[in-house]
Amino acid sequence: MAVKDIKKLSLETLAQEQQRPTADEAIRLHVKGESRFICDEPKPERLHYATVVVSPYAHARIKQIDAETAKQIDGVVGVFTWRDIPGENELGIKIKDEPLLPENIVSYIGQPVAVIVAATQAIAERSCQAVNVDYEVLEPILTIEQARAK
Repeated sequence: MAVKDIKKLSLETLAQEQQRPTADEAIRLHVKGESRFICDEPKPERLHYATVVVSPYAHARIKQIDAETAKQIDGVVGVFTWRDIPGENELGIKIKDEPLLPENIVSYIGQPVAVIVAATQAIAERSCQAVNVDYEVLEPILTIEQARAK
């Protein structure tokens, strides 16, 4: 068999494969725009939404978290910090060395410091602005040497 025959056979096989209907119903639904996603399902009663208040600093000491204003917003179910975590507050795959919500030191931009639960996603997101976190900004740790020195 010559190379040109293999090439021809491959192209013929490919053409046949493209014409054969797929057995996967999910693909047909996707192509027709009829797939159902989790957001298409009816929402259960008493569904709540959560969002997190995050640190804008790479390294800072949390002096105080004032969530009283956020708690007063209509539709807010609760605002939670490290104080609300019963038991262990540490996460990690092999070594549990990172707090779920830090008690006093944040170590990266975007680190969650509080969780807001509300009746809608919009209320939860808006309520983040009402949480005041007083930080003492510390020098960021940017090198391995700086990290080892700590």
